[in-house]
Amino acid sequence: MRLKPLCSVSIFVTCLLGGAASGFGQIFSFGVTGGLGLTDGIQNQTTDGYHFYSDSKDYVVGPMIALGLPFHLSVELDALYRPLSLDSYIALENGVNTATAHAHVTTWEFPVLAKYKFPLPIVKPFLELGPSFRTAGNLNSTSPSHYGVTLGGGVEAHLLKLKIAPEIRYTHWAPDNTSPAVILPLTNPNQVELLVGLYF
Repeated sequence: MRLKPLCSVSIFVTCLLGGAASGFGQIFSFGVTGGLGLTDGIQNQTTDGYHFYSDSKDYVVGPMIALGLPFHLSVELDALYRPLSLDSYIALENGVNTATAHAHVTTWEFPVLAKYKFPLPIVKPFLELGPSFRTAGNLNSTSPSHYGVTLGGGVEAHLLKLKIAPEIRYTHWAPDNTSPAVILPLTNPNQVELLVGLYF
């Protein structure tokens, strides 16, 4: 797994948030975010008899940290675990397909999101935007790209000190790190997730 660039990004963001916290006197929020991918992790593709697809949607879960800023703004960093479902078979010349092979591609996503909360009294709708970074292991012949951009929106409600924030996120990933001459399963560049954040 290629963790060094992502570790550097995480350290930079942590230092940035820490500096902002001391400068503005704001409080960090910590919690967990989880949910379900609404789009397939692997593209449905057939090339030279090789067929790749996802037979199920993927779950998403991981910790999050956020820093409140003035003017209803905040910055959020997530570390989200998402295993991509990968299925494949080969269509033989006699019209028979080989047995379907099932596998998962392990990915970690690190969105760094600027968030604006609308100042309403009961629930606070919000919009968010920022870069996302991704590392992968257990590749199973895939080569997922390492960066993209994320746009999302949802609402935040309070239950005592607990904040509950359901949302929809869309991420567009850069093209996979593959050569057009090589037959490999491709990840879906357009990713939609239904998530719920729980944090203090």
